[in-house]
Amino acid sequence: MKARYSLEERRELKSRLKSVMMHHVGPSRKIGMGELFEQVFQKGYENRINGTRMVRVLIEELQKEGIQICSSRSPVNGGYWLAATATEINGYCDVLTTEAVKKLGKVAGLKRMALPALLGQMALNLKGAEDEIPDEAA
Repeated sequence: MKARYSLEERRELKSRLKSVMMHHVGPSRKIGMGELFEQVFQKGYENRINGTRMVRVLIEELQKEGIQICSSRSPVNGGYWLAATATEINGYCDVLTTEAVKKLGKVAGLKRMALPALLGQMALNLKGAEDEIPDEAA
């Protein structure tokens, strides 16, 4: 896989990814990572994990743009799909929230502090970062 893609190449890849995903609406129509990679990049992958990383990067970018791509990491029947209902997207968001809280729990344990204290500190850090943004940039 190519190490870097130009902005135009990334736009084209995201466009292809969205086109492929339009055929995979709902969890019953999910597509596996390997097949998704092959359809987006129009070639095979060398390594299932490292070789398909760019697809995951593009999916994350599209999710941040509001494209409701959901996933399941099941080793038997995992894959990606577009949410068809609010219930699907809410369920997927609940899974992401649970994972995030578990990771923050690990951070709290490593720092030997209670999770609520860690969350409070994070909120203060975020508030401080907002205060540093110049008015023209806001």
